[in-house]
Amino acid sequence: MGNSQIRTSFLISSFVEELKSLGLEVTVFEQKEKFGGLLTYGIPNYRLPYHIVEKKIENLKALGIEFKNKTCFGKSFSFEDLKKSGFSAIFVAIGAGKSKY
Repeated sequence: MGNSQIRTSFLISSFVEELKSLGLEVTVFEQKEKFGGLLTYGIPNYRLPYHIVEKKIENLKALGIEFKNKTCFGKSFSFEDLKKSGFSAIFVAIGAGKSKY
């Protein structure tokens, strides 16, 4: 895997870093137990060792970005729930999901 693919895969982390640098509070919700989406569940460990993804997530947490796992939009919470909780902006990145083929 080339470096450009890894940089592209970290697009969401770059996005939340940028939001945080603007002084915004950022919360990342993840449906699964581990964070990282495709980087964690779709790329074999021999190609992208999970400790690299974990380190990136730890760096984001150190910036003050909150992470909540095992939460599913539409089941665990709704847009209305987020608004009532004080969220003023919502960005949805649904990820790659499972292939139907």
